[in-house]
Amino acid sequence: MIERLVEKRGARIISVAGEGTEGDDPTNRLMRRIVDAFAEYEILLVKARTTAALQAKKSRGERTGTVPYGYKLHPMNPKNCD
Repeated sequence: MIERLVEKRGARIISVAGEGTEGDDPTNRLMRRIVDAFAEYEILLVKARTTAALQAKKSRGERTGTVPYGYKLHPMNPKNCD
């Protein structure tokens, strides 16, 4: 989609590494799509790992997230947690 919008304006996206940006022949188009697919795959892996890590912390009873603005986290003293 972005590539089409850029082409409409008469410009081209060029990669420093050159993965498929040298032209618009079928091989270069395939290379761009493969690189895009792996980038999306990597994003999905990071998301899945982050979700799993947060679920593990929650299952152990650990706090996740940030403290809302205007509040302070009370320091827990293990001696007073009974």
